[in-house]
Parts: sequence; C-alpha cells; structure tokens
Amino acid sequence: MNGEREYSERDQELLTMIGMDEEQALADERMAESETIPDDLTGCRSSS
Repeated sequence: MNGEREYSERDQELLTMIGMDEEQALADERMAESETIPDDLTGCRSSS
C-alpha cells in the first residue's frame, strides 16, 4: 500500500461491506482532508 496506511482486519471488513477498497478509501480521505480539492463532504467548492 505504498507505506501510507495499514487497515486493520475490521477496517477491511467494513470497507468490503460498503463496497469500497483500500485505494478508494485513501483517495476519499485525501480529498476530505485537502483544502484545495472541492468535495461534497463539506460543501466547499473552489472559486476558480
């Protein structure tokens, strides 16, 4: 996983339950934490 984040067995089970894989979870995490990428989680949109 490129040394980023190790998911526990329980985390992996939960991701499977909702139809996500680790890469998608990491991408969503990066998007949610980014202050420059617009996302639907906070309603923030870039003003370009």
